Amino acid sequence: MWSSDHVYRDEAWGALRGRPLRYVLVSIISGTRPSASNPAGVVTVAQLVAQLQADGFVFAGRPSKVISDALRWEVRRGRVARLDRGVYRWVGAPQSTRSRISRRVRAVRRWLEWAIVQGRSQDRPNSLEPVLGSALTAPYGVFPP
Repeated sequence: MWSSDHVYRDEAWGALRGRPLRYVLVSIISGTRPSASNPAGVVTVAQLVAQLQADGFVFAGRPSKVISDALRWEVRRGRVARLDRGVYRWVGAPQSTRSRISRRVRAVRRWLEWAIVQGRSQDRPNSLEPVLGSALTAPYGVFPP
């Protein structure tokens, strides 16, 4: 059960959701290769949450639920396999899809860097002007979700 001290800002400016979230997750999962410590090349939801939070992303809701819901779509598309509860593995995708995902992930990460420079971080999500006013100064082609 989640206590009230767990704050997940549904109203947070720039919370990662939708297609950008799915693409970032797919890029992380596809980059997970088999190794001595991870022979199956699997990734858990907890690892994904830790990675995204370390990168500075904010979630609109409980992170594990948001990620599991997003990965459900990718499992249906056949890009990711669900091996067990909270455990996923990269299956594959056509080159054109991988290229599109890679371009979008680069754009999302550029947007995050821009947002952090502008003072919007997980600690101060609503510290500057409204979203529409600030979107005009965002890097070309990268706008707040």
